[in-house]
Amino acid sequence: MIYAAAAACLGTAGENLCLQAVALGLGSVMVGAFNDEQVTEALNLPADHSPELVIPVGHVP
Repeated sequence: MIYAAAAACLGTAGENLCLQAVALGLGSVMVGAFNDEQVTEALNLPADHSPELVIPVGHVP
């Protein structure tokens, strides 16, 4: 669980990433509902890290 200040910083960072994706002609979406264990395993995250936000970025059809 993250603290309110960290959540605000996370949201701002996510917003900036999405804005930069648009500037590069790409699409993105912020995903906050995902299986933490599956993401941790897929990204091979260390035990002391936890995913809080996933932002897929890619070309828009």
